[in-house]
Amino acid sequence: LSQVLERFMRRATPQNTAGRNGANGENNQNAQNPDSEVLERAAHGKNGAEFQRLWAGDCTGYPSQSEADLALCGHLAFWTLRDAAQMDRLFRRSGLMREKWDRPQCGTTYGTITIQKAMESCTAVAPAPKDSFEPIIPLNPQRGDLPPFPVDCLPATVAHYARAVAAHSQTSVDMAAVIGLGVLAVCLQGKYLVEGTPGYVEPLSLYTVVIASPGERKSGVMRDMTRFLYDYEREYNHAHEDELRSNRQQRETLNRRIDSIREQLKRKEDRDTELELRDLEQQLEELPELSKARFFADDCSSEALTSLMAKNKGVFSVLSTEGGIFDIMTGRYSNKANLDVWLKGHCGDPIRVDRMGRDSEYIPHPALSAIMTIQPSVLDEIMENDVMSGRGLIARFLYACPPSQIGQRVFCAPPIPYEIEQDYKELIYDLMDIPIGEEPCLMTLSPSATDRVSAYFREHERFLAGEGQTISDWAGKYIGAILRIAGLIHAIEPGQPGRVIQRDTIDRAIQIGRYFLAHSLYAYSMMGTDLTIKKARFVLSKLKKERVETIKRSELLRMCRGKFFRKVEDILPTLELLESHHYIRLEEPPRGMPGRPPDWRVVVNPALWHEGVSETCRGHVSDRVG
Repeated sequence: LSQVLERFMRRATPQNTAGRNGANGENNQNAQNPDSEVLERAAHGKNGAEFQRLWAGDCTGYPSQSEADLALCGHLAFWTLRDAAQMDRLFRRSGLMREKWDRPQCGTTYGTITIQKAMESCTAVAPAPKDSFEPIIPLNPQRGDLPPFPVDCLPATVAHYARAVAAHSQTSVDMAAVIGLGVLAVCLQGKYLVEGTPGYVEPLSLYTVVIASPGERKSGVMRDMTRFLYDYEREYNHAHEDELRSNRQQRETLNRRIDSIREQLKRKEDRDTELELRDLEQQLEELPELSKARFFADDCSSEALTSLMAKNKGVFSVLSTEGGIFDIMTGRYSNKANLDVWLKGHCGDPIRVDRMGRDSEYIPHPALSAIMTIQPSVLDEIMENDVMSGRGLIARFLYACPPSQIGQRVFCAPPIPYEIEQDYKELIYDLMDIPIGEEPCLMTLSPSATDRVSAYFREHERFLAGEGQTISDWAGKYIGAILRIAGLIHAIEPGQPGRVIQRDTIDRAIQIGRYFLAHSLYAYSMMGTDLTIKKARFVLSKLKKERVETIKRSELLRMCRGKFFRKVEDILPTLELLESHHYIRLEEPPRGMPGRPPDWRVVVNPALWHEGVSETCRGHVSDRVG
């Protein structure tokens, strides 16, 4: 009886009547859970609409106002963490407040009894505000946070020219720098290999893609950065005109003589004449037909590309400013996708082609590079192509998304300085003049360079196990790309000791690699190609739709069960990803009685569902990738 009297008949005391006369009002709020925050969270919680009706004094749906009073106190108990004084203070500010609240009843007051009932029936409370979340890191990197290209990591001649082209064209230096890196690959591919570890080598071929909207002057920058390649090709053919003419004349003479002898043999068979014919045919076979050199192409089919590579000792490049080559790759015009030359040309695997009615083509060491500038719409088509993504072609490209300079450009832009232009031209000509041997020259890493790559490899492995899952196909080739970039830098740097790549060169290549990693993350996220991101977005949409504040993990699984998730193990990686981006917090409940352990709780960051705050909160991808 004494317990019942203590529980239900206790007289009001200064503590449990605090706030009645304003003594515990706004000036004495709970500093860790202020009234304003409680009201804000309650109004935007899962049952926010009901709370707002009760707060406004609307008793609709309740048999009496007393039941409405108890319901509002139930909400307040949850959000105030069962703080009786704060519940009393807030209730007095609501539309349900009336004189009855302070009416004596059973040795206390009606309000105190209502608060006690609400607290007793409240079995869970909202997460304490002190457990605040860090700012949300968007699942999609934000373009404004992408790092600039580290131009100083390029060889000085290329860096100076890239800056001059950027100033002349009034474009971001990223565009010229990325194309300049691709030009180095065009010049040096097929001539060198980089050995990362014994038995593991990388060629120097690169596929670079610059993504920019119409009006960003992509074509002009591409023309300035690649024009000396075309000049070299034209001058090379001009220098070999006499050789081509002599070859053509010799073959014509042999063909006329062979035709004449065949006519003689038709009239009269003669063994000596037959021997002469065989000798002439042997001479013709040993005198291959020469044609004008082709080092580059814009749009060409995969079959034609293979033939062009075969004619140029297995080395070739594609320079495209519109992205139409992707249509040809996917078989839009032939109804058959042929990606073998692109896949093998990038990694250097042998290419052998046998066709009916044509000579076989065999390329033991193919080397193919590509420099492309495309619009975002083309990227959309590429990413959504199942053939290209399924066979890993899109994972071989290094993507760059330069910032727009529109709105900051000037009409009277500076010209490209003559000295800088000539230095760049001389470099291109010297690199193109390096002969393509039977076997590429091998570059190796110094011990310190090996240590640096090993350390960065371990760092990248941690990235792959976390955020890197979103671009696992691309990130799996990332270290190889860094070795290729290091080889390109080393091959033309003056003062480098022979064919041994030093640590400083690796450091520069890693900086460039970080740039491509951040930009490729952004390129992939633009199209939502990764299933991991799609799953995370799906869970977020459910949480936002239901305005969930806290939920058991099993209940969230039931809410999201479908094509993505069927059991707890399916949803765990997605929850861990969302937690790493601060969208949610996973809380393990304390162990209590023996038996089945209680379920984990998923606490949602209020920034997800507060009005005016969305998933597009700005992040810092450049600080955390790689």
